[in-house]
Amino acid sequence: MTFPDGPEGDRRRGGQTTGNTRRPQWAARAAANPVLTAAVLLILVAVLWKWVILSDAYFREDDFEYIIRGLENPLDLDYLTRIHWGHLMPGGFAMAWALARVAPYQWELTSAITLAGHALGAFAAFRMLRVLFGTRPAVLVPFAVYLFTPLTLPALSWWAAALNLVPLQIAAPMAITAHVHYLRTGRRHHLYAATGWIAFGLLCFLKAGAIPLLLFGLTVGWFAKGRGQAALKDAAWRHRAAWALYSVPLALYAILYLSRLEGSASRVAVTALGDVAEFARRLITETFPTAVTGMTWSWTPVGTGSYAIATPGFLQIALSLGLLAAVVGGSLLRGMSGWQAWALLTVYLICADVMPIALGRLNPDYVGLAGAETRYLADAAFVFMLCLALAYLPTSDEQDTQAAEAGSLPTDPLPAVGIGIADTSPGPVPATQVSAAAPNTPRALRSLRPALRLRELGPRVRRRAVPIVAAGLAVFGVSSLWSGVRLMDEVDGGKARRYLDTVRAELADASHDIDIFDRLVPSELATPLFGIYAHTSRVLAPLAKPIHRRTMRSQPPSDQPYVIDDEGKLTPMGIWGTVRKPPSGSCWPQVGDTARIPIGGMSASGETTYIVKLEVVANREVLLQVRLGQGSTISTVMPKDRNTTTFGITGGGGELRVTSDTVGARFCVTAATVGFAVPGR
Repeated sequence: MTFPDGPEGDRRRGGQTTGNTRRPQWAARAAANPVLTAAVLLILVAVLWKWVILSDAYFREDDFEYIIRGLENPLDLDYLTRIHWGHLMPGGFAMAWALARVAPYQWELTSAITLAGHALGAFAAFRMLRVLFGTRPAVLVPFAVYLFTPLTLPALSWWAAALNLVPLQIAAPMAITAHVHYLRTGRRHHLYAATGWIAFGLLCFLKAGAIPLLLFGLTVGWFAKGRGQAALKDAAWRHRAAWALYSVPLALYAILYLSRLEGSASRVAVTALGDVAEFARRLITETFPTAVTGMTWSWTPVGTGSYAIATPGFLQIALSLGLLAAVVGGSLLRGMSGWQAWALLTVYLICADVMPIALGRLNPDYVGLAGAETRYLADAAFVFMLCLALAYLPTSDEQDTQAAEAGSLPTDPLPAVGIGIADTSPGPVPATQVSAAAPNTPRALRSLRPALRLRELGPRVRRRAVPIVAAGLAVFGVSSLWSGVRLMDEVDGGKARRYLDTVRAELADASHDIDIFDRLVPSELATPLFGIYAHTSRVLAPLAKPIHRRTMRSQPPSDQPYVIDDEGKLTPMGIWGTVRKPPSGSCWPQVGDTARIPIGGMSASGETTYIVKLEVVANREVLLQVRLGQGSTISTVMPKDRNTTTFGITGGGGELRVTSDTVGARFCVTAATVGFAVPGR
């Protein structure tokens, strides 16, 4: 076979063409936007890493309550505005309501939705960095720290916490981006957009109330005229329309929160100052530094065992504090931007992460435990990224102002100090990007000079800065990945997953004729602290047939009830309690038609549900009314001769009363057992 000469022949022979070859469109776009391409790759890698972490987790505690309440309630205001452990989160409850009906206990789908939202938040954060600092390689450094810090891992792997965190990760950067656009252009639609994002965040998380704090701090430090009090007054007065508008969703949220708080189990309480100080010390000086620098190599499982808190050792704390001190110290060489950035971070940590816990959730007996909770700090990962960038990178406004003063645009405007975050973008910035003449460009920026500039330090320092930063990021990445590995070693969601998988199969095959009673779920799912939402009658309801849902709730009289054991299998029920037999003779004494059986070891209140087993002999079929203390009354029909019945009853006090409602019938209670359902032996 012969081939023609030229490029076509080369192509048909499998060789290289001598003509111009067109690259795929995606490759051309990637080459034209290397910073954006790198950001997308970072997001993909981070999401894949977190998918691995989440694959080892599973539903726990509050997750079950959210799903159960979603199934039991209509999508109305009463359901959406219920305060749960201090949280008013209509958006989160709406999501729980939808998932409870579409795919209850489908962890893969839940994880996919969580990480999709997290990825959207990452794109929003990168967009914010581009708007603030321009499309420059240097923005990838704080962005990578945000994506790979282990600070967010426990919160993302706990669905109830992720319902709060993920919307905030989207709302905060979007609000900041809109606010910066408003500051630069003065256009009101950006102001309305920022207000909308604040409202969106508040629908899911109380901490979204701190977004205006970030907006105000950003305005004072980087967009106001003058310094100190002058900048404060300028920001407050010149942008008073913004603060007034931002206060609207905050005020509405506060009114709704306080109105619903009164009828909830949550309370605002002032914790002892010493406990607050110890909580803040551990949270800010131990948990936050080690997690944000990727040095959380030690975790301790708590609760169900599928969640862990950070327990760093002395070496990890010392190393992380030393690294943060170097980062902060290096940024201070740049001038005011450094200390303003870290002041903003400090104020945020105190106002958003310490105060809400101190006012409502800080138990004096668990101060140390609360201080080790990374989920209380997960929202601060984004703020750390923002402040790290503000501390080292000049904003686009600063670059434009400096360029206008110099008469030409700098080829590399980023100061390389401290840890040496450097921008390696080639060539000058197009003059069309200069906005020095914009009406909102602050005059104070003319006096905010970096102490050192790359052009002053020379190309040698620039060349050294890039590998130093790259090496630092590599070490940070490895350390963060190791923190994730250690977290997976300590937590185990597999037990809960296997339990529900077994239950799903058992209930699908269960006969409609058997009676399934209620009991506590294994501690790997929920602890008794969650009350009825730690019982099989609630937790397993989404997996059960309608008839079995009813019997688990009502626990009607049954000859042979079953329960779900700790492995998820159906098994005959036993009773953990005391068998009460007559003190003399074969029958409990009766007064008229009522037998009174003393039951010790229980409270007088009638709010606890017990299992009662009666052994009765009757001369004919008899209708018995059974009451435990001051509790409810249960009716049960006992056939003639010797029979046994078991049922659930709500009550308390020290006496079980059994009364005949059948005229002429005689009965004898030969034994009574009162206790709690357990798997039979």
